[in-house]
Amino acid sequence: IELQFDADLAGKPGFIVYQRDANGRRRPEVDYPQREPVNGRSVVLTIDQAYQSIAEEELQRGVQNAAARSGRCVILQPRTGEILALANVPSIDPNDLSSYTSNEIANAKNRVVTDVYEPGSTFKLVAMSAALNEGLVKPDDVLDGNNGCWEYAPGQKPIRDEHGFGRISLRDAFIYSSNIISAKLAERLGAERFYTYARNFGFGLRTGIELPGEVRGELRKPTAWDGSTLKYLAFGYGLSATSLQIACAYAAIANDGVLMQPFIRRWLLDEDRNIIEETTPQVIRRVVSSGTAATMRDFMRGVVERGTATAAAIPGVDIAGKTGTSQRLVGDRYSSTSHVASFVGFFPASDPKILILVLLEEPKNGYYGGVVAAPVFRNIALRIITSRPEFAPPARPVPEWIDTVRVPDLCGLHQEVAVVLARAYGLEVRTRGNGDVVCRQNPAPGNRSRRRETVTLDLASAERGTPLVRVPDVTGIPVRRAAARLAASGLHASIAGSGVVFSQLPAAGELLEHGAPCTLLAEPRRGSPVHVY
Repeated sequence: IELQFDADLAGKPGFIVYQRDANGRRRPEVDYPQREPVNGRSVVLTIDQAYQSIAEEELQRGVQNAAARSGRCVILQPRTGEILALANVPSIDPNDLSSYTSNEIANAKNRVVTDVYEPGSTFKLVAMSAALNEGLVKPDDVLDGNNGCWEYAPGQKPIRDEHGFGRISLRDAFIYSSNIISAKLAERLGAERFYTYARNFGFGLRTGIELPGEVRGELRKPTAWDGSTLKYLAFGYGLSATSLQIACAYAAIANDGVLMQPFIRRWLLDEDRNIIEETTPQVIRRVVSSGTAATMRDFMRGVVERGTATAAAIPGVDIAGKTGTSQRLVGDRYSSTSHVASFVGFFPASDPKILILVLLEEPKNGYYGGVVAAPVFRNIALRIITSRPEFAPPARPVPEWIDTVRVPDLCGLHQEVAVVLARAYGLEVRTRGNGDVVCRQNPAPGNRSRRRETVTLDLASAERGTPLVRVPDVTGIPVRRAAARLAASGLHASIAGSGVVFSQLPAAGELLEHGAPCTLLAEPRRGSPVHVY
């Protein structure tokens, strides 16, 4: 950072010419040129200090657990291209150089932009998205996986899959990372179209990030290819790329198919901390359509949910991603004991806000990207999600049965007792009348009511010498029996209709003064003849 922005940080020195008089006093000479000094400026980065700390800690832990030679991690915002964290292991503290050997200091560099590797299966993004974008295949098309061994030409080394697939859908071919299907898609595209898409995703080109030492990687032109190059390029061999290039390519898919230029400087400030220059997100190009990008995100969800990266899954979090495992060139041959394992993913898949790439070089305790790199991604993502409120799951509505209470029976209670009991149930209370005993309530006892709702209590006086009578429930019985039951309770029945009581006023359970009327509404019993006059 200091090397890249040294001219801004250092400022510019000034000078003035003085003359000394006969008495030895100095004085500025106005006839000589002079220059005012320019104070250095401040650079504010896009790096998130919390994310950076998390990335460094979890990457260090991942390198140790896998017994890897080195590790790299990139965290960026796919919609804008802002770099939120860059981590390298091993690394050095430039404030304490004396504790390192000269060799360690000489090898200290930002490998995210300076070191290249053959990406392996993460590069399958190009063939798959290009074939979909060109309309050559559809997501649920079924292709022949040749049972895991494709002898595409006599005398040529066959292309193999880790797991043999016969007929397999395009979706599952990506989810389970089929080399054979990727090679066949590249064949359908042809050399020129495949090369164009790879370049459009940014391979073989510098990303333009404001960091020194960035390399462009290698993507040869089709004129330099032989008969097998296209097929092996399809699953990530025969080219070289930086970790940042892979991260940016996947960020394009997260960003609805639009490739953004990554940047690390947010603001340039003057000596008074005023912003004099601000970096704004820059669109490089559209690589694939929005529809193709959405399909690829759906494929990548499957990779995490049931494919090669289930170790990256976090319950309740919508994650999309892809694993990569590639053999390293040792001398002039690919080694079966030296690998590069990687995983790149983003979340939430429906509205991507964070993209994380993790790469481990020469891991010894396992070497598949889904085994050693995906868990590091998961640990980083989990700590980010739990530390920032914007990733908290949306609040779910409280079920009605939790936020409601069953209204207690308050009739017959003294006013003060009824109010205390109602509030103990979480209800508000409103009273009507001048008495001191509850004779009627609304809502009725047993009904469910939301907490903090109001229950209305009608009051009657118990000091008139007239006892209060609780209204019995007489619905569903013949009116003669209903009237007799009311009379037995000390109430007077006022009947409307004939047959069976279907409603009564006041309602059952309310308190009335002795001798008070109670209206019964009746209708003929079902099946009884109805006479019309």
